[in-house]
Amino acid sequence: MGRFLHTRLNFSPRIVLPAAYGDRRKLSREVHRHYLMPFASRADRPGTWILARELLASSEWYDGLWHQRDRLAIKPALILWGMKDPAFGPDYLERWRAALPRARVVEIPEAGHFVQEEAPETSIREIRSFISSLPHAGSESA
Repeated sequence: MGRFLHTRLNFSPRIVLPAAYGDRRKLSREVHRHYLMPFASRADRPGTWILARELLASSEWYDGLWHQRDRLAIKPALILWGMKDPAFGPDYLERWRAALPRARVVEIPEAGHFVQEEAPETSIREIRSFISSLPHAGSESA
């Protein structure tokens, strides 16, 4: 069934992507078309099925990474989080806050999974601010 959905119906970019938006009006036809274009024919779509299958089969690998999260706890981090993400809601954000206690966290109330698409100005502003706050930001050696 999964292979059929992904290869015949172009499920990921056609169905999953719009559903991941906090405000689907932010996904214009033009932008959606850009996500659909690489998968115009069935011959272009096996990768979406393989990606979905591999993500689902990678729980053990992700669990192993999660158990190493303490290595990142002291690193500078920026988390831009869409609070309307249907896959990774506020509970997941709380896990990341605990894992990265020094991270700058920016909650974007109306955004879903694709923060960069739904709140581009906020994303750009926060990324620039974060980068400029890093030690040696703007120096030639950075």
